[in-house]
Amino acid sequence: MELQAIRYAAMVSTMTFAQAVETHSTYLTDIGKTIIDAQSAILKFLDWDEPRENEFAQDTRIILVSGEFSKEITTSVLWLNQRELDIRCIRLRPYRVDAGRTFLDIQQVIPLPEAAEYQIQVRKKASEERQSQESGADWTRYDLNIRGQLHPRQYKRGLFLQIVTALVRHGISFTDIMKIIPERKFLSVPGRYSSEQFKVAASEITKSNGSAYALDRYFTGEGELLYDENRTYALSNQWSKKRLPWLDELIAKYPDAGISYSRSKDELG
Repeated sequence: MELQAIRYAAMVSTMTFAQAVETHSTYLTDIGKTIIDAQSAILKFLDWDEPRENEFAQDTRIILVSGEFSKEITTSVLWLNQRELDIRCIRLRPYRVDAGRTFLDIQQVIPLPEAAEYQIQVRKKASEERQSQESGADWTRYDLNIRGQLHPRQYKRGLFLQIVTALVRHGISFTDIMKIIPERKFLSVPGRYSSEQFKVAASEITKSNGSAYALDRYFTGEGELLYDENRTYALSNQWSKKRLPWLDELIAKYPDAGISYSRSKDELG
């Protein structure tokens, strides 16, 4: 149940407003309600006077409705809510009072209405703490050795850039590198570009939600871009200590590249 809902939410999150209108129009036609205008119906639901493409589907809410919820589902929903999703469980219970009348008892069971505001604040605090741990200041430096050439006192961002660059120059494909470092950590455009050309081309690319990429979060300077035959790549410059195992895995997988690193000696106290 919850996995199916997540699949639907993921699908909706990538839609533009126009695509949502087209999909809803098809649905209305299928159920024989062609007199309803799909766009007007969605605008009314969103309480908008006109379409706002930049705001559409920025957040997707999930509502699960059932007569009962198993422990497995409630546990999953509570955990997903802690991870910043917005999922509610609504329980419906019908009661027949006589031959022709049925009452429907509707109750929100997750989050409990009286605890909803508290849980939102707890979730927000947990999110901020995770972000702080992820991006908190860490000035550890590392000595990097590439085929006998020492690159001393590198911060993590320089460590990632130089190791990935060395692997590419060693002939390791981006496809293989992205099996360990996720594709989301790269921004790429077709063709071979200089730094300024890349920034122009990359500024025209948008994410699935329609927002632009923040180019200052990638290595886009001269000498920092990476290339294969048909594309130009910029590596993210946003790295935390917990991502170092990705480098360890790459180094272990390609020992012929002659790469190693360790904490700088003056960091060891």
